[in-house]
Amino acid sequence: MTDDDLAADDHLLDGDELVDRILGRTPRPVDWSRLGGADARAAHDALQLWVHWLVSRYALDHREVPPCWAEHNALVEELSALHTAHRACFDHAGSPMGPAEWHQILGNARGRLQLWAGRTGCRAGEHRADPVPPWVALPPDACAGEELPPTTLPSTRRTRT
Repeated sequence: MTDDDLAADDHLLDGDELVDRILGRTPRPVDWSRLGGADARAAHDALQLWVHWLVSRYALDHREVPPCWAEHNALVEELSALHTAHRACFDHAGSPMGPAEWHQILGNARGRLQLWAGRTGCRAGEHRADPVPPWVALPPDACAGEELPPTTLPSTRRTRT
């Protein structure tokens, strides 16, 4: 592709499309907070296929990836990051060390997956929705100008007995 080819169509492309044309389809992270509609559905479907492959390939159990993983935002984010890392590590234009790096990344992530899966409280055949702190339901400016209650922290001073 020449500079003239790129210049002819640049005004028609958004930023992501332009990067794809210049660099190829280099894997980029999914920003779930910015996706909606068909883009979110396509990203979710691709992630779901990949997670099924991951669980099968590496014999992961429900303590790392519960069947209801897609209902837990933290697991979606963690697995999405792993999906991006896997695609990048196995990219044909990537480093020959990519597969080894992938296994290091996966090894590091398994502890976080266990942590997130454990926090769900889900059991075989029983899903529990993620608890949402009450303050998150308030509009961001709901507390503006109000004095918030003091935070109570445990004392780090030792008392004499």
